[in-house]
Amino acid sequence: PVENGSRPGDRIEEMLQTWNAIRDLNRRLVADDVLCNLRLCSEWVELAQQLYMQVNGPGGLPLSGRSKQGHLDPLRYGIHMFSDLAEIDLSTDK
Repeated sequence: PVENGSRPGDRIEEMLQTWNAIRDLNRRLVADDVLCNLRLCSEWVELAQQLYMQVNGPGGLPLSGRSKQGHLDPLRYGIHMFSDLAEIDLSTDK
């Protein structure tokens, strides 16, 4: 519904929206190289951080609680933990 903006009207719609977003991101990021994939994921998280700062910054639009960047830290942490456990070095200087 329009009154909800991009927020789905119910839990099923929200799950479908999330699944579609993950599917789209996966299509854009997947390569045959795991290291490349992880680096791309990290880059996209950092790009998202920059975009949130631009939108919510001076002259931008204040974001609602559900539209803020709070979910980016858990994504960073997940990528970091996965790479550590898999013994994958994400540093770009190699």
